[in-house]
Amino acid sequence: MPPDQAPRTSWIEKTPGVCGGEAWIRHTRHTVAGLVQWRALGLTDGRILEHHPDWIEADWEAS
Repeated sequence: MPPDQAPRTSWIEKTPGVCGGEAWIRHTRHTVAGLVQWRALGLTDGRILEHHPDWIEADWEAS
């Protein structure tokens, strides 16, 4: 199957009772709002990845 037709898996989840009901990054307890705040503070993806070794660059590409 061509890449543009491959099914995409979202890395964003929203589950009642998890992270106060906010959207969060799959397999973590990091909220999407927190990620947005980090970026607003000027943190680059590389800097965020340095502090969260459980994430990989591919996590940024799947959304």
